Amino acid sequence: MQIIDPERWERREHYRLFSSQQFPYLGVTFRLDVTALHRYCKQHGVSFYYALCWLTVRAMEPIDNFHYRIRGDQILRVDSLIPSFTDLHPGSELFHIVTLPMEPELNEFCRRAAQKSAAQSTLLDETLEADDRLVYLSCLPWLDFTGVLNNRAGPDDSTPQAVWGRYTRQGERLTLPYCIDANHRLMDGLHLGKFAENLS
Repeated sequence: MQIIDPERWERREHYRLFSSQQFPYLGVTFRLDVTALHRYCKQHGVSFYYALCWLTVRAMEPIDNFHYRIRGDQILRVDSLIPSFTDLHPGSELFHIVTLPMEPELNEFCRRAAQKSAAQSTLLDETLEADDRLVYLSCLPWLDFTGVLNNRAGPDDSTPQAVWGRYTRQGERLTLPYCIDANHRLMDGLHLGKFAENLS
């Protein structure tokens, strides 16, 4: 973890500008083509949801701005990102939050995610939720939405959030609505565009 000197940071003016806002967030919703991913998951017997969680974090990792966090008066840069995602036990309508580090391989991550989710009996794992490296992920498989408003703890909440909806067929392609939002003090639309390109 690295502490950023705000006076030498290239975003210092942008950071100050958006620090004056009560809700300093930006977000976009776009359609994501998941045809190839859906086919891969079917062929390899892995969870489509867990796979997209893995791909989301992998698409964020190369973009420096997704590594910044606000903690009090400090700006931090974390070295890696950890997915923290909602899930449901079979037959339950109450979600729980599964948090586990990334794996180099998609299939191994999906296997470990399934194991941890099945074994988890609490809403969340308190030992991991305070980690500065978290990325919040969720899915609304019941809806093909056009936008989502995520909850935020306040203007210093700097955890990137992503949520996607039900996939639908458009001709021979499968697409779904995908929403990503982040703290505007730390990144701009350019960075969300780079993320969407990495994810495609």
